[in-house]
Amino acid sequence: MVVVSILLGFIPSIAWLSFYLHEDFRHPEPRALVALTFVLGGIATFLVLPVQLFFHDIFAQINLSSFSFAAFLVSAATEELFKFGMVYLFVRKTTSFNYEPIHPMVYMTTVALGFAAVENIGTLFRASDGSLLNSVVLETTVLRFIGATLLHSLASGTIGYYWGKSMALGRSAWRYLLFGIIAATVLHALFNYLIIKTGPVSLTIPLLIAAAFFILNDFELLKKYERMS
Repeated sequence: MVVVSILLGFIPSIAWLSFYLHEDFRHPEPRALVALTFVLGGIATFLVLPVQLFFHDIFAQINLSSFSFAAFLVSAATEELFKFGMVYLFVRKTTSFNYEPIHPMVYMTTVALGFAAVENIGTLFRASDGSLLNSVVLETTVLRFIGATLLHSLASGTIGYYWGKSMALGRSAWRYLLFGIIAATVLHALFNYLIIKTGPVSLTIPLLIAAAFFILNDFELLKKYERMS
């Protein structure tokens, strides 16, 4: 079951990663750096957990529901900041990262997919109830492919877009990054909130479709900045 859960947990992230890397076909990323970024995303999952538990205790002390939108905002901000931190601390200074404006977006989606892969594995362990494959495991895999895994890549990809845009325009990154982190946090929190309130396939899927439309358009915009430079 361990091997099956790991494989199924990785499949959604690897599938989306292949898709995003194809968007940067002009100057493909070094595979070793992509792999490192993916692993860093997985590590971030373990670093986020104690922070989220800390905030969970604070919410209990102030009688704030863990399912309130404010709680989801805090949780989402924590995840997005840790994913961003991994790229900022360990990938940002590499030559490949700074080669063209689209690269921050590529690496932010990569770190997010590494994060999502570890989340997927944990979720599948909880859903397996000891059996190798059952309908719940398969359903969970599919839902995380079109739901949480895609959400992670879209949210962090938003940060990457504004980071890359600041590079393309030759301006200070921090104002753009702040806007990107806020937008990513709101998208992430809204998705989680809607899942709890309305279920996984009601309003969440249209939300992700709309977000995906903008993210793919952002990829194209950064490619245009590259051609103009």
